[in-house]
Formats: sequence, structure tokens, C-alpha cells
Amino acid sequence: MSTQIVFVGLYTYYNVPLRTLHPLIDKIEGVDAHTIFYKNYAANKFNLPTEKEEEIFVDVIKKLNPKLVGISLLSPYVEIAKRLTYLIIYFYSNNLSYIFFLTKGTDLFQSLLHQVLV
Repeated sequence: MSTQIVFVGLYTYYNVPLRTLHPLIDKIEGVDAHTIFYKNYAANKFNLPTEKEEEIFVDVIKKLNPKLVGISLLSPYVEIAKRLTYLIIYFYSNNLSYIFFLTKGTDLFQSLLHQVLV
């Protein structure tokens, strides 16, 4: 049985780090990588996730049954990343080993992780 890894890209389908990382990780024997592009930012139109979108997100995570979840985000989406992390921990944590964040700065990462875990 393969280890499932899920990458989540917030608000951009053009996510170079995930589009680079996914195929590299997927080449590792015994690992299946999946990417969820969670919403897309369209020029000057920003919508928060709906309750239905959150429900679909949790259902997909449960179905994929990942051991590892990586969330790629930019600073405007920190609150959304915190919310999705909470949903993953609250509704799905039976097989999960790690949640990690792909960000540009360690300060943002440390702040996000502290706020989610406290």
C-alpha cells in the first residue's frame, strides 16, 4: 500500500512550487502524490470559502487518506490556511502524521503553526 501525500494550493492554480514538487514526490516508490487547488483568485475578485466548499475539502481529504498534508500559501491566505488546518485536524486525523506549510518566510510559518496548535 502506498503512502498518500496531499498538497493544497490556496487561491492560485498557477502554483509553481506545487506543480514542481508534486511530480518529483510522485516519482518516489511507494508514494502517491495528490494536489488540491483550493479556489482561484480571479482579478480583484476574492471570495472566502463557503461551508459547502469546506465540506467538499474535508471529504476529499478523507477519501485520499493522506499520511502527510502540505499547504502552500501566500500571506493574504493565512486565515484560510488556519481554517483548513483546523478542519483537517478536527474531522480527519486518524492516519495523519504531519501537516506542513510551504511559505516564503519562516516567521509566517512559525506564527501560523503556533496559532493553529494553541
